[in-house]
Amino acid sequence: MKKMSVSLMLAVMLSLSMMGQKSAITLTFTSTYYQGGFIPLDSIRVTNYTMDMDTVLFYPDTLLVLESTVGISGSKTKEEGFRILQNCPNPATGQTRISIFIPEKDKVRISVSDVNGRSLFRSDWQLDRGYHSFYFTAGETGLLFLTATWKGINSTIKILSESISNSQNALTYEGLQNTGLNLKTDEQALGFTFHFGDSLIYIGYSKTSAGIIGSDVLEDKPQSNETYLFEIVEGIPCPGVPAINYGGQIYTTVQIGTQCWFKENLNIGTMIPGNTNQTNNSIIEKYCYNNDTAKCNVYGGLYQWDEAMQYVTTEGAQGICPDGWHLPSNAEFVALSNILGNWGIAGAKMKEKGVIHWSSPNTGATNSSGFTGLGGGGYFQSPYFFFELYLYACFWSSTKATTTDAHYRFLYYDALYFADDTYFKTNAFSVRCLRN
Repeated sequence: MKKMSVSLMLAVMLSLSMMGQKSAITLTFTSTYYQGGFIPLDSIRVTNYTMDMDTVLFYPDTLLVLESTVGISGSKTKEEGFRILQNCPNPATGQTRISIFIPEKDKVRISVSDVNGRSLFRSDWQLDRGYHSFYFTAGETGLLFLTATWKGINSTIKILSESISNSQNALTYEGLQNTGLNLKTDEQALGFTFHFGDSLIYIGYSKTSAGIIGSDVLEDKPQSNETYLFEIVEGIPCPGVPAINYGGQIYTTVQIGTQCWFKENLNIGTMIPGNTNQTNNSIIEKYCYNNDTAKCNVYGGLYQWDEAMQYVTTEGAQGICPDGWHLPSNAEFVALSNILGNWGIAGAKMKEKGVIHWSSPNTGATNSSGFTGLGGGGYFQSPYFFFELYLYACFWSSTKATTTDAHYRFLYYDALYFADDTYFKTNAFSVRCLRN
């Protein structure tokens, strides 16, 4: 009996010891510009979607060591709990959101300085325990340091800021977040947490050779040391929605003014041959240029208006877009054009640069908006034929013009514009989804 008791005690001690062990893996990040060549990363946001937490690496840091705790985490002091979560979006144009965790009620001072140590802003807040959200508006362009001080303890984040005209440094209190802290372990409440099997989203930010802010989004469930390559493209993801999985395909997003767009043409549904009409049969059907599925993988599907709208005529309908998204109305396309200057020049800011997916000369293309329009051409129904690959990018709106026609917008390889026109609903064009 003594031997059995000792063996049992050793087994329990070993089990308790293993519960506190941590296993570490290293993530390495590098990047290239999508049209070729190495480009340095400005910052990397890593979001644990499973645990709803994130952290940010700043250049020159390109390594992240994740420690996955097995079993019960140890207790932490309140001082270790006080911290600022990295702002989002970052880099930030104009306004950005920050969150601060306060372990117990007390006064918090929030201050902002530039890289030279010059004080730009300071304010005091009496805050209860919990996560508090603020919106910071930057009146300066460049690298800023935002510091929160609680009980003599400092926590600082770096903000890559691009101010908008006539803006001043300001801090607006949004409120106390309902985070359910009483349901979280100490480790989960106090820091970035990772367990094997968690889904991570990585967003790499950089500036292109033309000085335009660009990004790329990757997703993984790392199980061992990994090296990730970002292919930087102009534009930044929508805050809180960098990417979505729809129909088994990952779509990244791009924020343009107040609008949140898919960065790729929609490619959902089953391909049918071009000599067959798309019908209301509870199956999403698509054409691929020249009946080639490889073209759909690059340029997305081509959809007749009724199929894209899923056989309703209501402007702003969800159609074949995922929940929470819709086919843009003609007015929303007008708003997009106005954000980018006007319809006569917006197209240059929306077309992918170069002649990989456009014919030469691809006039004026900068893609500074990040919309990344490709010359995907279109489809004519009767007699059926596919037309103008590399020359046109055509996008259905949800606004009908007549019983037979609907509004669409198009980009052209040898022009700066983003033009409006109407065409037969039986023709098939590309679809870009806009967030509700």
